[in-house]
Amino acid sequence: MQRAEESARAAREIRAEERTRVGLGELKVSCGEHVVLEAGPLRGAYAFAVFDSIAHIGGLYVSLEPGSPEGRPLDPALAIPVMVESIERMGGKRERLSFAATGTASFLELLSPTFAETGKKRPRRRRDVEASSISLHLGSGRVIIG
Repeated sequence: MQRAEESARAAREIRAEERTRVGLGELKVSCGEHVVLEAGPLRGAYAFAVFDSIAHIGGLYVSLEPGSPEGRPLDPALAIPVMVESIERMGGKRERLSFAATGTASFLELLSPTFAETGKKRPRRRRDVEASSISLHLGSGRVIIG
């Protein structure tokens, strides 16, 4: 009986989510406890999520690997600071921002200045993290990389 009630509650919570798709080469910032920013299939693209889980504000940026035949990617060196500034304008606090990324280690290297500006330590580069999808749940601050 308890398991059935938990399943029903989880189903209601899933239905209450407002899902926003982020396409290749796009950047989106949103707010709200029920908002989920998601991208996929990534098809070789890399993605970067920035979020303030206290204020329930965050952004997701998806680019393409250099040399992709699908078009010219947005420059991550410009896109990430724009995303951080947008989150701050919506009420997020720079010192509370968390980061998650997929893609190549060279992409993560480009983000070093952004990590330094927020006072966060840049994650150690152990290996490239390739993924087929990413979703950022603003209510919980949970990032799912698939």
